[in-house]
Amino acid sequence: MGAGGDHAARQHFSQANGGVLGDVRTRVIVEDARSYLRGTSAKFDVIVGDLVVPWRQGESALFTLEHFTAARNALARGGLFCQWLPLFQLAEPELSIVLRTFLTVFPSATLWRGDVSPDQPALALIGGTDAFVIVIFGILLNPQDYLEGLM
Repeated sequence: MGAGGDHAARQHFSQANGGVLGDVRTRVIVEDARSYLRGTSAKFDVIVGDLVVPWRQGESALFTLEHFTAARNALARGGLFCQWLPLFQLAEPELSIVLRTFLTVFPSATLWRGDVSPDQPALALIGGTDAFVIVIFGILLNPQDYLEGLM
């Protein structure tokens, strides 16, 4: 999370985020993600990689095998990693590379669309240390059922 992001999330979005930042189990770290994850022995239940501008210097490194591996290594058993992708800033060949790279590190993964605005579509890649299922409105979603079609 960028500097000031936690303050804005607490002040303006607490109703939308369920007050998660006020929960004693939540820890916000404002730091360079690549450096922090490679240098920490801490384990996390959830790690979220926010939207970045992939063509800015250094930011595309957050979509690499090395970074995804560092994120996986920093997850606690059963932990989840979410990497947001700015679909509106990635061409199909680049998106395909990022997806294949992510699936190399997180073979059990899901893909979610969550647009910032109508003309700025975004995708969330979610992978875990173990196979996982998601239950939404009583419907069981098993990522493995859908991955065969991507490979």
